[in-house]
Parts: sequence; structure tokens; C-alpha cells
Amino acid sequence: APVGWTTISGPCAIDTYGCASSPNFPSAYGDGQMCEIAAGTGSQAISVKSFATEANYDYLLVNNVKYSGFSGPVGVEATGTITWSADHSLPLTGWKICPDGQSQAPPPAPSPPSCVIASSSTT
Repeated sequence: APVGWTTISGPCAIDTYGCASSPNFPSAYGDGQMCEIAAGTGSQAISVKSFATEANYDYLLVNNVKYSGFSGPVGVEATGTITWSADHSLPLTGWKICPDGQSQAPPPAPSPPSCVIASSSTT
């Protein structure tokens, strides 16, 4: 199994499931915070559990691509160092990402066919 992510520096957290999150998540991160996470090589595709940062100013750098605003690194296989950088204003709730290979939430199990009642009002 690939080795999980580890923090190199800064206040980012990695939980028991190997997911990384911004400082204080799910509360707002602090102004001017930075951290580095070692993704190593061979980590699975990232699933984004939550992502909300100040667009363009507070960003997560994955594979040399900056992610900010509300679009995180969905499906990216991170290598090397993941860097988080926040400026000095407008902190949001931040992010939580997991290298679990699930690019999105797993699709719901197919339900058995059933009679569908059309939702037409009969008044």
C-alpha cells in the first residue's frame, strides 16, 4: 500500500484516514498561514470532501497547479509537496482532501425497478 501523506511544516492536519485538511477545519483557517504536506509518489487520486478558499489569494498548490475558490484538485494524483498558502484577509472554512482514489462520492447502488408515480398534481 502506498505510504500516506505526512505534514512537512505548518498547521495543516492529517487524520487517521490519511485525509489532509486546512488549519482549524471545519472552522475558518487563519490569516497568513502556510503549510506543506508530503504526498510522496504513488498516492491515489484525490477526492475533495470540502473546498472553500478566497479565490486567487488562498490557494492549495498540487502538482504545481493552484486551486482556490470552490474548485479543489478532484481526481488529481498528487506527487511531491502539496503547499497551502493563505493571505491576510477573508479566511473561509478551507478544505479537506483525501488520497482515497474516489474522485467523487461513490455512485449510489442501483435501486430495483419500481413503479414510478408521476408527480402531477390532480387538483
